[in-house]
Amino acid sequence: MRLSTLSLAEVTASRPIPLSRTAKPIETSYAVIKAGGGDLTYSVQYTVRDVLNAYSSANVDWFDLTSGRTISFSGSMAFPANAVRLLVTAVSGSATAEFMVLQGGD
Repeated sequence: MRLSTLSLAEVTASRPIPLSRTAKPIETSYAVIKAGGGDLTYSVQYTVRDVLNAYSSANVDWFDLTSGRTISFSGSMAFPANAVRLLVTAVSGSATAEFMVLQGGD
């Protein structure tokens, strides 16, 4: 999977970034880079539901990988998931969050 990048500057959830369930190895890395002035609070989330199969975000169960982060952060997943997203829960000033996802494998 190539690198996927999103940028958010308001309280919202990003669009889901689908992951490959057949990639070997299953490892996925992610990073959130906080930029600009002001404060930003966010969570990185994953789901095991199929977001490409006519589900709306309201019908998808999301689970936190990180919760309540306020600074730049990176992490990884070594388990299968169908998608990840960034949930911005608070923002002030000109703060922005850049969300990057890279999945290993085929």
